[in-house]
Amino acid sequence: MIQGKLYDYLHKYLGDYLFGFDKSKLEIAILSGSIDLKDVNVRPDKINPHLAAHNLPVALKAGMIGQLHLQYNLLSCLSNPFDVIIDDLQVILGPRISFDDNDHSFVEDAESNESYDLSNCYNIHHHQMRFSFKDSEEKKEDQKEESPADMLKMVLKNVTLRINRLHIRYEDDYYADENPFAFGFICDQFVSYVSPTEWKFGVLENNKFTRSEPRDSDDLIVRETNIINTRIYWKSMAEMYIPLSLLKETKDLEQQIFDAISLEDMRALMRKSFADENLIDTFSVYSSLVYNTRESAMEEALANQRQRVKVEILITKIFFNVSPNMLNDMGSFLEYAQNSKISKEIKAYRPYRRPITKRKDDESEKLKRKKKLICRDWFFFAVWAARLKKIIQAAPKIREDRERRLEEFKKISDSLTKNEKKINAKSKRGEGERLPTEQSGESGEEDKVKELEQYLSKMK
Repeated sequence: MIQGKLYDYLHKYLGDYLFGFDKSKLEIAILSGSIDLKDVNVRPDKINPHLAAHNLPVALKAGMIGQLHLQYNLLSCLSNPFDVIIDDLQVILGPRISFDDNDHSFVEDAESNESYDLSNCYNIHHHQMRFSFKDSEEKKEDQKEESPADMLKMVLKNVTLRINRLHIRYEDDYYADENPFAFGFICDQFVSYVSPTEWKFGVLENNKFTRSEPRDSDDLIVRETNIINTRIYWKSMAEMYIPLSLLKETKDLEQQIFDAISLEDMRALMRKSFADENLIDTFSVYSSLVYNTRESAMEEALANQRQRVKVEILITKIFFNVSPNMLNDMGSFLEYAQNSKISKEIKAYRPYRRPITKRKDDESEKLKRKKKLICRDWFFFAVWAARLKKIIQAAPKIREDRERRLEEFKKISDSLTKNEKKINAKSKRGEGERLPTEQSGESGEEDKVKELEQYLSKMK
């Protein structure tokens, strides 16, 4: 009975996100405190909306979990951490593409409607509110918000994570259709756990450290994360494990991509060594994070009295293998990631209507005018998007120039302050009296004032 209730609870929260979630793949041992879930696949159609909501430039093509093991202590489950062990986690990502072309966000006119004016173009705020505002308000209703700091504290203190054989792959044959590429991250073991001790380095140049119990251990959480035997590969003109055309054709099937490619074949592809395609040869990363949970820790950190978060990282030797084709692919990926980052802002000003591509022999003048105006709006939109991209690209240079000017202003201001002190001291001794360091000539206060005025006029 208890197992049935637990299965219903897990199915409620996990069933929508996994293919093939049923009792045959779930093993529950309540008294020993373990739950095992085997051979399940993640549903891309349920995960991708969450990735898009955070404006991430990637979308899930396929996710495969060999085994998920949850270990807990039944008698002290609230005080002891949960152990989460995942074997053979394999993820295939691709560029973020909406296959339905966001049809719901366009306004469709009847064929007989030949009217078009400026009010049809950019009243985008009311248009978007119709589709998104109502849904977002319904989700927020009757939900109690939990502090992000409390959630972070709970995760850091109560979850131990171990992933054996992790492989994350990104492939693109859409934006890079002429030169498809793929890159990936492979590691033999990823471990993150709560540690009773923190690291102490004697000399910064030396990687050797000692362990000691932290002061104020009740307020501190020490968490160590190790990534063992990691390698990063990059392949130009790569084969696509899940081509975009196949992904489109299978998006409406029951198992989606797994109705076209068997799970065993997909896992066999993901288990390749990729040794001859390494961008970074095998290395390991060891890290320690110390997090201060005391409520006054943020104020102390701002006052430079104590660190709120301390992170220490050790990395073994890293060897890169870079080719010109890899650099070209990296440039393409970075450009796509930047365009994806600003896509949300650009989409807010996208015209309501698609260009009308159907042609008729007996088109009226009003319909011809409507076609021209819609094309004009899309042209203006493309120009605006290109300008926005240039502004974003130039932002670091503008920021650097502003910091340089402010530094110059600070130097001039300090110089004027020093000269003002000298003038005040001179006026106290007598109008005609000179300091020993000023016997050779004038101090140049007027020149400094003119220089400052010229600089301020440039800043304006």
